[in-house]
Amino acid sequence: NPEGIALIKENAARFSTRNLTVVEGAAPAALDGLPPLDVALIGGSGRRLPEILDIIGTRMHSGGRIVANAITMQTVAACLDYFHAHAELYTYEAIQVQISRLERVGPYDMAKALNPIYIITAQRK
Repeated sequence: NPEGIALIKENAARFSTRNLTVVEGAAPAALDGLPPLDVALIGGSGRRLPEILDIIGTRMHSGGRIVANAITMQTVAACLDYFHAHAELYTYEAIQVQISRLERVGPYDMAKALNPIYIITAQRK
């Protein structure tokens, strides 16, 4: 997603982030040749989450973190299934965040709920 990549780079420059490498391309193929990782951020895995997590796991430092964002229950389930099956390698937690946007309704402001977002964080033992 060229727009997403541009936004990440823009934010990295804005916040003077020097320890960020943007990997352009589709996972898992784009993950070949990655250096050892401290943190991996995953979003939009396209049903290849277990394979992506396997590859990231081979490059993850002890104590390294994986952060996956999910908007579908299938992705949440895939993350939880993976970390359950690899409990000897990872500790994890999952949270759900709910965001609302104020919408004007006559003289009132009403909070209109948006879809929930799940954030699954795992740490390599």
